[in-house]
Amino acid sequence: MRRLDGMWERCRDRPYHEQLEESSDAYDMARHIHLVASGIRRIRMVLVTDALAAVEYIEPEERDGLEIRRSIWDIARLFRLETSGHGREAISIDFTERHGPLPCLPAGSVDADYSAYLAAIPGRVLADIYEEYGARLLELNVRSFLQATNKVNRGIRDTLTREPERFLAYNNGISATASEVELVGLPDGGHGISIIRDLQIVNGGQTTASVHRLRGLEQLDHVLVQAKITVIPPERLDGVVPLISRYANSQNKVQEADLSANHPWHVELESLSRTVWAPATGDTMRQTRWFYERARGSYRDAESREAAQLGAEHGGKPTPLVKR
Repeated sequence: MRRLDGMWERCRDRPYHEQLEESSDAYDMARHIHLVASGIRRIRMVLVTDALAAVEYIEPEERDGLEIRRSIWDIARLFRLETSGHGREAISIDFTERHGPLPCLPAGSVDADYSAYLAAIPGRVLADIYEEYGARLLELNVRSFLQATNKVNRGIRDTLTREPERFLAYNNGISATASEVELVGLPDGGHGISIIRDLQIVNGGQTTASVHRLRGLEQLDHVLVQAKITVIPPERLDGVVPLISRYANSQNKVQEADLSANHPWHVELESLSRTVWAPATGDTMRQTRWFYERARGSYRDAESREAAQLGAEHGGKPTPLVKR
């Protein structure tokens, strides 16, 4: 790694390429680095070796406003890539080295062919993971980041900047899949996730990217993002994960009218519609009832329930509800 550091400094500070043979590959690289060095804000240094590395993760370093990330591809890592069948290295996150074990609640059924965990990921940790892996985390999501130009993403951004401590309450969080999760015991007797392998965010890409865009703000230290992590056996990943992504992103759309339905004015009007009779009209003395549909679909739901009740009173046969 020292030689990589030295190469960067020589190319950045002086025209080191002039000392090299113009026909060499190193010449073009050194010349290009020297020309664009002033605009570089992040460097990734990769060391490839046929030995076994003693460490798997090297903490990023800040130097003169420059972020430097280092990684080692040893013989074991190269072998895993060659034999994994994915054509790329699987994303493996070690929370112990980044933040400490991630407290979680096991939630999978014993009869299911998967297991699931519920957790709250610190916003800073999620942003750092996205910074390192970028769009690779979202390869099985149905869409990438839509920018903060639509109303939903502007709302995510506003919550992160103005009320970060309420983000966990306001935001639906992310749904992720993995091929393996390693658990450790916590001092309070609970469980913590130490390592996640083959991590993919299948729902919540907008949330993840929005958190990452505000990575430099102090407010992110107060943000928690809820996460549902579904663990699928490696041999079933290709078949099951796309279905999870599809179904997790196909819930009924919430309209603006749905969000205002819980306003006290609407709640009070609904209450009146259930208790106050409509006045008689004309010469008749017959009063009628009226229905205020505060929540979308509540009228049809009431029709269905009343039809079922009338059907039960008539020998179990449904009786259509008469509209008045």
